[in-house]
Amino acid sequence: MLRRFGKIMVVVAFLFVNIVNVEAKERVVSHIELRDVTYSGENAIPRIKVFDQEGRHIPKKQYCMFFNGDTLNAGKVTVRVKGIRRVSGEASASYTIKKRNISSCQLSGIENHTYDGRKHDPNVRLTYHQYNVSYRLSYGDCKSIGKKKVKIVGIGNFTGTIYKNYKILPPSSRILTMTKSGTNVHLTLVKAAGGVKYQIGYKTKKKWKTKMISGTHITINVKDKRKTSFKVRTCKNGVKSTWSAVKRV
Repeated sequence: MLRRFGKIMVVVAFLFVNIVNVEAKERVVSHIELRDVTYSGENAIPRIKVFDQEGRHIPKKQYCMFFNGDTLNAGKVTVRVKGIRRVSGEASASYTIKKRNISSCQLSGIENHTYDGRKHDPNVRLTYHQYNVSYRLSYGDCKSIGKKKVKIVGIGNFTGTIYKNYKILPPSSRILTMTKSGTNVHLTLVKAAGGVKYQIGYKTKKKWKTKMISGTHITINVKDKRKTSFKVRTCKNGVKSTWSAVKRV
């Protein structure tokens, strides 16, 4: 019994000595693992993992980090790690703060306008959370009636291109006078600026019919002596105003 106990104590002592030796063995910073990040408007620090010479992870409290480069703006940054608290050695690695694509930003300010003879530049505002975004605008004629397109290109800390559409609508019109003689109805319209055409909508039963005219006077044969509803809107270059209020005669 005593002989067996003695063997057990020898084994325990051997294991204890080896554990002490492992703990006493100095750990050395071997390498760093990190990934690129994307610009966010704030200091862009990636998740960093530090390993020793045996590939074991070193806790954060056992090393210091030093950054060489601008950690706020897009570009390359170098990280140097130096071991402390029974960890020696150092290692370094680089990461890139990538430009953010403007497709992930918030866009506002592009609205339709009604033609009034003046230019209507698109009032673009682009933000990423609470931060302003750097961009360049390109657009053509923003005065005449029609469909318009804005090109927005990210610059600085931003990249990518987006296109947005808006319209300069024709000014609206309305029915000024309306007289009926038998099945003929004569309409006089309010003249709208911008060289527009006028689309007349009318119906006696359930279905609306339309006629397009260039001037402000038209006589329509409704082929029915019952009351007929009329409305008008203006058109030019593929865009239309809203319909006027409906009048009946």
